[in-house]
Amino acid sequence: MTTVSELLSRGVTELSGISSTARLDAEVLLRHVLSLNNLDLVLRRNNQITDEKRDSFLSLLDRRKFLEPIAYLVGKKEFFGREFKVTPATLIPRPETEHLVEDVLKNIRNIKKESLRILDLGTGSGAILITLIAELKNSGANVTGVGVDLSGEALVVAAENARNLGVESSIDFRLGSWWQPLKQDEKFSIIITNPPYISIHDKNTSPEIKFEPPTALFSGDDGLADYRIILSGVSRFIESPGVFLGEFGSAQGADILKLAKSSIPDAQVDIRRDLAGLDRYIFCLT
Repeated sequence: MTTVSELLSRGVTELSGISSTARLDAEVLLRHVLSLNNLDLVLRRNNQITDEKRDSFLSLLDRRKFLEPIAYLVGKKEFFGREFKVTPATLIPRPETEHLVEDVLKNIRNIKKESLRILDLGTGSGAILITLIAELKNSGANVTGVGVDLSGEALVVAAENARNLGVESSIDFRLGSWWQPLKQDEKFSIIITNPPYISIHDKNTSPEIKFEPPTALFSGDDGLADYRIILSGVSRFIESPGVFLGEFGSAQGADILKLAKSSIPDAQVDIRRDLAGLDRYIFCLT
């Protein structure tokens, strides 16, 4: 029999030189297999582990050696203080995307309406939309949302997350490409998106993203193919006043700004930076 401490040490050793977060990775995987929290993992370090649990951990460890993302291995990812189910059908929520949510919440005061409708284009796991709905409901707002995605598998995950987080009745998930699932007369107070924005020719991507859905990552020769479609439809579906926010690659700010100003000429358009000081979001106030 193997103890918790011994198995953890083995995990750290086997991941060293492969992952820059070897200890954290091993701890997360072991906590997941043993259903323990951080403190229990320490307090039970001398406990013995069954062969079945040991084999489950080693199996996950082998997958991590090939840089399969931890979020897929444990089937979940925290975002804005909430736990979201993720699968290989969904993009893994990134910490920098939390700032997009924060920016929307800060600018709600610019939309003086009794009820709010939010549209999330390319909703994936639903992390952005569900978080906004939950946060706004907690503050007493009357808010509903629509989440659009091209992947039916992703929408199944998003719907499950909405149920688990208690906002299922407030969100309508629709299958289709960008604006296609919407009715011609639909309008939204807030439109948000974290679309594909990586060029198909980009060779400087993380090796881990090979496990994520390509349709959620890559967007034509210059990475802007989907943004051209998205920005061309904003004026048609956004209310006035209304807010549009979209995440993009750190080197795309100038191109995105030009596209936004030509597509939404009457809007106040700004490029917002992330905590690292890099261009990261397009903000439009109509």
